[in-house]
Amino acid sequence: MALSLNEFKERFMDGLLRVHWKQWSALGVASQILPEENRIIDLEPLIASTQAIGAHDRRLLLSATEWIERNDARVNHSRLHRIQRMFSMQRQGDGEENALPVVAETVPGSVQERRSQYRRQSEKIADFFVRYPSHLQFRLRGLLGITASADVLLYLLIFDGGNSNAIAEEICHDQKNVYRILEQWAKTGIVKKAGKRKDGASSLHAYHLIGKQRWGDIFEYIDVSTQKCNYPNLHNWRRTFLALDRLAEALSDSRLTGDEYLMSTHFRDIHPIFDAIGTEGKIDVPSPKRFQGSEYFAPFALAMIRIVEWLSSPKIPSD
Repeated sequence: MALSLNEFKERFMDGLLRVHWKQWSALGVASQILPEENRIIDLEPLIASTQAIGAHDRRLLLSATEWIERNDARVNHSRLHRIQRMFSMQRQGDGEENALPVVAETVPGSVQERRSQYRRQSEKIADFFVRYPSHLQFRLRGLLGITASADVLLYLLIFDGGNSNAIAEEICHDQKNVYRILEQWAKTGIVKKAGKRKDGASSLHAYHLIGKQRWGDIFEYIDVSTQKCNYPNLHNWRRTFLALDRLAEALSDSRLTGDEYLMSTHFRDIHPIFDAIGTEGKIDVPSPKRFQGSEYFAPFALAMIRIVEWLSSPKIPSD
């Protein structure tokens, strides 16, 4: 299928904005896009990514900023700052002169003008209530507070345990803090502490949540027909939003958008991170080894479009 660079940019950015709108819609922001119900919303990566792409959709940025002002107590600010730094470092690594600003600073105009814009936008922000399966992070934070503990428990509910390093990396929290939480839970019978691996692959203990079925009962995620836990999908939104933002930044670079060969070269650089995302969505992200020069542009671009379409789709591939 022939695909021009301009057509790719338009379709990709439309899909990327749709992914964001879908999640904000689930958080009470007025939108014509159906809310995200099946993938767990991870609040801090969503905020940082919205901030990063806000220049492409002013209403999205204003709506997100208003939501944050209304629901500031729901935000883990230390985790947000950690993730914001990742976006900033990525942009600086790509040649950006300035770090990513705070959300409000990305809205044009004076402070008074921004406040006026927020007031006009506020009528479009509904009160946020935890209602969808995708709100599991908010339910756990309501139980454990806006702390790393809620995100550690979220990880252990969905996955089959892990060591403190792997969990901290996945949920983007300080490793020492995650270790202290797991050790305390091991002492109180919330998690089981497994022995260190003997094959040299890991020198850290693994931790596994005890009584997953009971937790499923508590949060009403039991499938009646199978009597098994049926949690929503926990996607690594930090990794994905960082990757999507890197591509969106490239599509805003006039040096690349005028030349399919140069854009293809950039595609080759970012192929590994998108290959992992594509694998989760059962989307083939073609290897650059199969194509020469600008021949790589169209197949990789089509894969990127399929990825943003998948991320904004209610359907999640099953194993």
